[in-house]
Amino acid sequence: MKKVSSLVIASLLLIVFALESLAQQSVVQTQPSSDGTLELALTEVKQKNDVVTVKAVLKNVSTASHKAVICYQDAYFIDPKENKKYMSLKDSEDASIAGPVDNAYYCKSGRLDRELAAGQQAILWVKFPAPASGASDIDISFPDFLPFEGAPIQK
Repeated sequence: MKKVSSLVIASLLLIVFALESLAQQSVVQTQPSSDGTLELALTEVKQKNDVVTVKAVLKNVSTASHKAVICYQDAYFIDPKENKKYMSLKDSEDASIAGPVDNAYYCKSGRLDRELAAGQQAILWVKFPAPASGASDIDISFPDFLPFEGAPIQK
């Protein structure tokens, strides 16, 4: 009986450790919202073929519930080598290739639209065309957040 209990406890601890490792994401850069109630943390900027995928964690850092809205059509990055602006990729229906899409009514190409309790977070992603210059870092902008400058692109 003791062997079975020890084995079960060891298995549960291993599962909890694995889940915590998956939940923890490394942060490239973090920027506050213009009103200071939210924080956006870049967790990945990765290029595969001709597409750059930006992943981020949005967190309510205030002490009260707060409505978080990000219109993906307004997200962009700048290639500092050529000073060229790149908007999010669109599908055949002119919607940004991004997620999650909570409500597309207000932003025609999709948006994250959530009520976040204090400390609550949401994960989002947006796809962009790769910079023509082959830049190794870019400046990323999400509406209502300070810009992410010099974000390195993983290739």
